[in-house]
Formats: sequence, C-alpha cells, structure tokens
Amino acid sequence: MAFASTPRHVPSPVDARSRYAFTVADYHQLVEAGHFTRADRIELIHGELTIMPPIGPEHSYHTTRITNSLPAELPAGVWLRMNEPITIANHSEPQPDAAIVRAKADGYRKAHPGPKDVLLIIEVADSSVEFDMQVKSKLYAKAGIGEYWVLDVKEAALHVFTGPSAKGYKSIEVLDAGDTVRSRSVTGLKIAVKQLLG
Repeated sequence: MAFASTPRHVPSPVDARSRYAFTVADYHQLVEAGHFTRADRIELIHGELTIMPPIGPEHSYHTTRITNSLPAELPAGVWLRMNEPITIANHSEPQPDAAIVRAKADGYRKAHPGPKDVLLIIEVADSSVEFDMQVKSKLYAKAGIGEYWVLDVKEAALHVFTGPSAKGYKSIEVLDAGDTVRSRSVTGLKIAVKQLLG
C-alpha cells in the first residue's frame, strides 16, 4: 500500500547556520587586540561589524559646517560630540557624525554616552541615505533617543525624526534650505537649514 508523502522544507546548510552577534565588550576586545583601528571606520550595529563608507569631500564639508555652526546655538549643560561612539544596549555602538549629549563631570572618560545621555543625533547622508533613514533610525528610536536628524546631501533636505518608540519614530518632518529647524530635545536650539546644507 502506497502512502502519499507531505513535502517538507529541509533547511540548506546556509539556512541552518546561526550568526554570532558580537557584544560591545567583544568589539572592544577586538580593538584592544589590534584587529581594528579607528581608521578602519567600523561600527557595531545589532551585533554585526559594519564598515562605514569612506569620508569624501562632500561629507567632510557638511560635518565641518555642523562643527562650526552648532556650538553657538547650544545652551549650557550640553556638549557637541563629532564622530564619537555611543553605546546602545549590548550589541550596538554606532559612531554618528554628530551627537548632542548632556554634559558630564567626568567627560565620558570611563564610558561612552548611552541613550539617556543623548539628546540629539545627526547623520550626514551622502552615500548612506538608506542605511541612515532605515536601519539607524529604528536603532535610535528603539533606544529612546528623543530626536534624530538626517542631513540628506543629494536632496538638499533635513529629515527630522521625533517621537521614539519600539517600532520607530512616530514623526518625520522634511525641511529644505528655506526652513529653520527647532529642536524638541535641546532647549533653545534652532538653526537655519541652509547653515547646515551650505
């Protein structure tokens, strides 16, 4: 007597493999052991070591504008950090182009800022728009970082993300060179978008 067999999915060797998610401690050990240097431009995102795009002249131009424009607009009690790590949970340590953090007596000498320390993150997106708009926005929102700006160089626009939640930011506002952005997380911070775009 013949029996009909029910087809079933047999996972391929690739399907069956699991990935190792690096922790922040793992990542730091690799750096301390000399496997990576700051020049390698690597970020830890969701346990994966991600290579950041090389810094081109256009990107440098806009980060320099941020460096020169923002400090004069900042209130007392906050600091502007450029291209410095932020530790998010146990498996992510991104290096945003700019971050405004709460001032701290020890200057974050013993540990990088965490989500509770960060008021605003800014990314300059020339070749990384999709990654910054999707992957990083969800990472920052889930961590509870109150505000996130993406300076879209190619479109000459500033995307302002606010209202963090576990699923992403609830509000996204797109501003152009004729607008002025007013931060919701940094008291008194407002700046003409054209100052950032150039």
